[in-house]
Amino acid sequence: MSTFIVPLSADDAEKVVREKTALAKRLYEQRLFEHPFMLGLIEGRTPDNQLKAFIRNWYTFALEVNTATATVYHRHVSFFKTHRELENMFMSTIAEEFTVPGPGGHIRMMQRVGEAAGLSAQELIEAPLIPEARAWVDFQVRLLTEGTLAEIASDFICEGEFGHFAGIFFEALVSKYNFSPRSSEYFSEHFESDAAGKGPNTSSHGERGQALLRTLLREGLASERAGWGITYTIDITVAMFELLLDGIVKRHSSREENSQEVTPHEWPNIVKPEYDRLNLPNSFGAGAGGQNP
Repeated sequence: MSTFIVPLSADDAEKVVREKTALAKRLYEQRLFEHPFMLGLIEGRTPDNQLKAFIRNWYTFALEVNTATATVYHRHVSFFKTHRELENMFMSTIAEEFTVPGPGGHIRMMQRVGEAAGLSAQELIEAPLIPEARAWVDFQVRLLTEGTLAEIASDFICEGEFGHFAGIFFEALVSKYNFSPRSSEYFSEHFESDAAGKGPNTSSHGERGQALLRTLLREGLASERAGWGITYTIDITVAMFELLLDGIVKRHSSREENSQEVTPHEWPNIVKPEYDRLNLPNSFGAGAGGQNP
């Protein structure tokens, strides 16, 4: 049953959007910016094999999440064609992903990151994902292809916080790992497009998610699936991203290059995720201040 099927006033809708944006920001700061992988990256301590493992596993996500996002317009075309401003925002987001800096879009920039790390395009394309990365990719694809528009808007709000994650990643690659700004452009581009906005009159992808959710709340269209919903979408999105980083660190704990090459049948013998450390049950359903909305 949906929590927000009754239209909210402009002030109440804005309050909900602020709360959910603050929740995404807090969870990113607590679970991702303070993650051992990111702290090591910032200080230049993350070993090369972990960095390569992240890039190999991220490539498939970067490709598949964009193709899945394109289906959102088809599934919800009736809404978008009656909300022209939001339609323009959403279509410009899709266009950026597939055309900047040229044909192929952002995935071409991700290939340059791989090349700078010593990974060929073929290695990125054919890389078998670790289980945590496969879970992250498939979770996002299912959310975008099956979720309600309000849940998808919540995911876009998280995308705004990913922009800050990408900004940190870019700075670390350039300052600590001797990547050139051009080879790291995937991350600087996502800081600009997702968090900062590309120009004074251009909203960021995170802001577009806020605008979408605000409209849905005001019109009583913020439907939520049983067991899902706006708050849960933000919680589980960050938790799944954290799980990916956990997998990278645990499965590539050695600096030896051969620690990367692990066949799928060996995965269960290497690591069992420490789900208790995530403390997920206590966070799910909590609002920005830790209270149920």
